[in-house]
Amino acid sequence: MNYKRLIPILLIKDGLLVRSELFQYHQAIGDPIPTIKRMSDWNVDELCLINIGSTSSLDSRRSDKWHNLGKTTFSGLVQQASKFCHCPLTAGGRISSLDDFNRLFESGADKCIVNSLCFTDSTVVANAVKTYGSQAVIGALDIKISSNGDSMVAIHNGKTRIQLSINEAINHLIAIGVGEILLSCIDADGAASGYHPEILEAAQSISSVPVIVNSGAVTAIHFSKAL
Repeated sequence: MNYKRLIPILLIKDGLLVRSELFQYHQAIGDPIPTIKRMSDWNVDELCLINIGSTSSLDSRRSDKWHNLGKTTFSGLVQQASKFCHCPLTAGGRISSLDDFNRLFESGADKCIVNSLCFTDSTVVANAVKTYGSQAVIGALDIKISSNGDSMVAIHNGKTRIQLSINEAINHLIAIGVGEILLSCIDADGAASGYHPEILEAAQSISSVPVIVNSGAVTAIHFSKAL
């Protein structure tokens, strides 16, 4: 029996933890560090931090809190998070070079997650796999369902469609050597309606690497459908 993992995915924008809806609307819900500590204290299997902001510079708007985050960079947040996170820590967002991978690993990340770079410059991702090992690199696919029911793969925070089917995109990620695949559905993001059937179908088609299913789950029944 394969081991099943519960992996909270925390989205960071401009230094704050945000709730996302449809990859477009982002509601600030607090500071990331207390939530990271809380999740770790709850013994989650892994924790994923993704910077969805337009910059790597972050500002938590205050410097008088118990962890004194204040103004920092995303790698600085990862470094601070690693002090309170006692499970594997994954970091991603705005990775464009091998130096970006290295900076996050040196800051305490156990894995890095990449989306757009896998399709805009997959050589960098392949080199990261060679340098750090496939277990340290997660490839992410963001899937959009059109009004007529067709599915498409998007990059750049869901803004740009690529000319690959879901299966072709999955095979591309496997070919460049990623050790895991994260599947997200843009339409289910923040909807609290459970995983989209298209995502579950795609997950079931992958047998060569572990899969993380994301977007829309809020109840035990929702989670059980991904098992």
